[in-house]
Amino acid sequence: MVHRSPGGSTNAQTTVRRELRAVDPARKQRWVTVRDVAEMLSTTPRTVYRMIDSGELPGTKFGRSIRIPVDRLERWLEQKEQEATKENLYDKP
Repeated sequence: MVHRSPGGSTNAQTTVRRELRAVDPARKQRWVTVRDVAEMLSTTPRTVYRMIDSGELPGTKFGRSIRIPVDRLERWLEQKEQEATKENLYDKP
């Protein structure tokens, strides 16, 4: 059995990081919406809001909406990948 964190597998996280790196460098300090993050992680906006509320995922409120800075999202994904490699991803027989 493979243990997965919210948002899918490490391969999905790698894909998301690749998409984030494709952002124009001039716009690197860019903010993405909760909906954007939910789509990237193949989860729901509600799950992303819960992750932000719990402090697991960084987010900043702008008026009535919440945005996530791309650079902090990349760091968060890197941290999740490191945690996943430390965990035993398969059950032992």
